[in-house]
Amino acid sequence: MALSHDAVVRLKTLGWALLLFLFLISAPLLWAASPLLLAGVVLVGALLGLMIHVARRLPRRARWSPDRTQAALIGAALLTGLVAAPIWWLVLQPALYPLAVPRVTLSDGRREVVFQGMIHVGSEQFYRSVAYDLLRAKAGGLCAVL
Repeated sequence: MALSHDAVVRLKTLGWALLLFLFLISAPLLWAASPLLLAGVVLVGALLGLMIHVARRLPRRARWSPDRTQAALIGAALLTGLVAAPIWWLVLQPALYPLAVPRVTLSDGRREVVFQGMIHVGSEQFYRSVAYDLLRAKAGGLCAVL
C-alpha cells in the first residue's frame, strides 16, 4: 500500500524536525568539549552522508542536486547525535541515580550532632582547610566528638 503525497510530506517534515532536534541537543555538548570537535563531527557526517548518497546513485551522473544537500545534512545531524549520545548518557547518570551519602547522628542525651556525608571534588588544600576548621572547633570547645 503506497502512502499518499500528504502522508509522505508529513513524514518527511517529522523526520527533519527530529533531525533538527537531535542536532540542537547534541551540538552544544560537543561545542563545550571543543568547537573543533563539533566542526569535525559535522564535516565527517556530511561527507558520510554524501558518500552514501553518491554510492546509491552511482549509475546516474548528475550535477549537484538538493538530494545531495539533504544527504549531507542528514549525515551531519545523525553523526552529531551519535557522538553526543554517550556523553548525554553519562551526564544524566547522577540525576537518574544519585549517590547515597551517609548520615550519622551522635548524641550524649542532651546534645545531638548530625554528620551528613559529602562528596567533593576538590584540591588537597580544601580538605586540609576542612580538617583545620574541625580541629579549631574542637580546640574552642564547640565540638566534643573529635
